[in-house]
Amino acid sequence: MQIIRGMCMLLNSGKPVSGFPESLSQIMGAEILGISISIIYVFIAYFVMIVVMSKTRYGRYVYAIGGNRDAAKLSGVKVQRIELFTYAIAGLFAAIGGIMLLSRLTYADPNAGNGYEMNAIAATVIGGTAMSGGKGKLVNTFVGAIILGMLTTGLQILNVAVHYQSIITGIAIAGAVYLDKIKERQK
Repeated sequence: MQIIRGMCMLLNSGKPVSGFPESLSQIMGAEILGISISIIYVFIAYFVMIVVMSKTRYGRYVYAIGGNRDAAKLSGVKVQRIELFTYAIAGLFAAIGGIMLLSRLTYADPNAGNGYEMNAIAATVIGGTAMSGGKGKLVNTFVGAIILGMLTTGLQILNVAVHYQSIITGIAIAGAVYLDKIKERQK
């Protein structure tokens, strides 16, 4: 990821790229029944992934690999194939997110999205996904994302400087990891 980000900075000297068709900005600007289409897309993707993760063999395999990679391999799960497919799905969602961001900004900035990967990890950890793997639910991750979004929005409303927002988010992640470790020890 850092290699590609660095190459993008090198190719255009770190400058934003503009001149995209206006129709691109309309992708996310549309509304259905007063609800932004981007919110509808997120919920569709969310519900599809809930079904995939809870009702399919693939979903069970992902949780099995997360819980104990070696045991999953010994039980016949094609671990490398599942991991590759999982990374491909993550890449697809990252690309969709990038298109959504591009349509909102109407220009491509090589610095746009910096730190988003940490926000994703933060939402997952705050949502209660075990750092040791194998335990976690999309519903809880969604709740974690909402909590993180509320925290970020609240800090912005309070006019807290961006670097302090990062520190507070980091403290929230560290606190969630600490609570996760305490729960693991109690078991």
